[in-house]
Amino acid sequence: MNTNLLSTFRLYVPVASVAIVLSSCTTISFKEPITSYTSAMSASSAVISDYYTQQNELSRKFYFTQLKYHKDRRVELVDEGGAPTAAYLRYSPEGIKARRDALDLISAYGNQLAILAGADYPERISASSVGIMNGYRDLSESFGKLKGQEAKYKVQYAEGSQDLVAAVTKMYAEHERDKALNTAIVEGYPAANKILVTLQSDLQTFSKMNQFRQSTQFSDLAKIYNDDILVRTAVSVKAGSKGSSQPAPTPYSESQRIEILNQVQSTAALYEGAVVNRPDDVVAAMIKANDDLYAYAKNPKSENSLVALNASLETFNARIKPFVEFYAKQREN
Repeated sequence: MNTNLLSTFRLYVPVASVAIVLSSCTTISFKEPITSYTSAMSASSAVISDYYTQQNELSRKFYFTQLKYHKDRRVELVDEGGAPTAAYLRYSPEGIKARRDALDLISAYGNQLAILAGADYPERISASSVGIMNGYRDLSESFGKLKGQEAKYKVQYAEGSQDLVAAVTKMYAEHERDKALNTAIVEGYPAANKILVTLQSDLQTFSKMNQFRQSTQFSDLAKIYNDDILVRTAVSVKAGSKGSSQPAPTPYSESQRIEILNQVQSTAALYEGAVVNRPDDVVAAMIKANDDLYAYAKNPKSENSLVALNASLETFNARIKPFVEFYAKQREN
C-alpha cells in the first residue's frame, strides 16, 4: 500500500458553510464538501483495491509457509473444485478492478453533482462530463464475468452500478436544475448506498476468512515450534543416557527455530491488527456518512442534521486513518 495515501485522507471538511435547499428556488453551494466527498471515494477505492491485492500477497505467503513446514503437501494451482488456490490468486485482477470501478462510479456521481450544482441548466453541461458516466455502463457486465468466491455478490454490485448510472442519465434528462438535482439525490442515493452495503458484506466475508487464516497459521507455527522443543528434549535425554557428547540431529536448526518463532510473533501481530482494523468497519462509516449527507440534503435547515453529518464525517476519518496506517506498515514489512 502506498504510504503517500496517508496524506490523501483529509477526507471530509466541516460543512457548516454548506447550503443545500431543495425547494422551488433551489440554492446549492456545496462545492467544497462534494469535492471532499469525491476525493474520499477516490482515495477509498485505491485503499480498498490495494487491500484486496495485499490479501492476495498474504494468502500466498501463508500458502507457501504451509508448504515449507509440511513436506507432504504439493503446490497446486487449483483445488479439487477447480478454483484457484492461494498459490495463484484469491481475488483476480478483474475482480479487484470491478470493485474499484464501483467505488470510482460513486466518486464520478459526486463529481457530476458538483458540476450540475454550478450549471444554470443541465443541458449546458459539456458532453464530455456526461461521457464520463457512460464509461461505467459496462460495469455490470464486468461483475457478471466473475466466478468463484469473488462472484458471491456480483448481482448486487451489478444492480447498484446499473441503477446509479441510470439515475445520473435521468438527471441529465431534466431541463431544470432543481428537478435534476432532486432526481440525482432521490434516485442516486439508494444506488450508491447499495454499492457500499454490498461492499461491506463482501469485506465482512473476506475479513473473517483472513482472520481465520491468520489464526490457523499462528496455531500451526506455534505447534511446529513446540513439537520441535519436545523432540529436542527427547533427543537430549536419549543422548545423555548413552553418554554421547555429540549433538543429535533434530527437525530444525537453531536458525530455523528462530525464524519460526519470528513468524509466530509476526502472525500474532497481523491477526490482532486485522481484528482491530477491519475494512468493513471503514465501509460502515462511509455508509453512515452517506446517510447523513442525504439527510442533510433533504433538510438543510435542521441543526441536528448538520451536527449528525459533521459527526459522521469525523468518525469516517477516525476509522480510516488507522486502517491505512496499519496496512501501509504491513506492506512495508
